[in-house]
Amino acid sequence: GTPTATGTATTVSGGIYADTTWTKASSPYIVTGVVTLFPGFTLTIEPGVEVRFSSATTLSIRGNLIAEGTDADRITFTSTSPGTRGSWNGVHIANSVGGKASIRFVNFSYAEDALYLECCWGGGPVDVHDSVFTNNVYALSGYAGWLMNVEGSVFENNSYAVTSADKR
Repeated sequence: GTPTATGTATTVSGGIYADTTWTKASSPYIVTGVVTLFPGFTLTIEPGVEVRFSSATTLSIRGNLIAEGTDADRITFTSTSPGTRGSWNGVHIANSVGGKASIRFVNFSYAEDALYLECCWGGGPVDVHDSVFTNNVYALSGYAGWLMNVEGSVFENNSYAVTSADKR
C-alpha cells in the first residue's frame, strides 16, 4: 500500500478549560509543561494515542479523564526520556476538587507516580482496567478515602507497585 502521513506531534501544556479530545490522528502528544484539566470538563483520549511527558511534567485531573483504549489499540503514557524512572511526575487525580477517571488499556511507564490520587474524600470514581504499569517509581499511589477499583492490570519493574490501602 501507499504510505500515509500520520501527522506530526502535538505539543500541550497549561490549562484545559473546555471538553477536549486528544485524537489518534494528532498523536503523539508531547507534554512540555504541566497540563491541568479543570473541574467540570472532560478530557477524552482516543485509543492508540501516545502521550510523551517531558521531565517533571504532570497531567493533573480536576475534572473527568476518559482514557479508554482497546486491547488492539492501547493508549501510552510515557516519558520523552524513556529509560529513566521518575522522569515525569505522572497522572494526578485531584479527587478533593472532583477529579475522576476511567482508564482502560493504558500503558504507563517511567513516571514518579504513574497514577496518584490526591487526598481526600471527594471526586471519583477512579477505575483502572486492563492496564500495564512498567518501570515507574510508584505505579499506584496516594490516598482517596474511597476504594479505587483496579482489575486485570499488570505491574512490572516498578520500584513500588501499590502504596496506601484503599485500592482493590
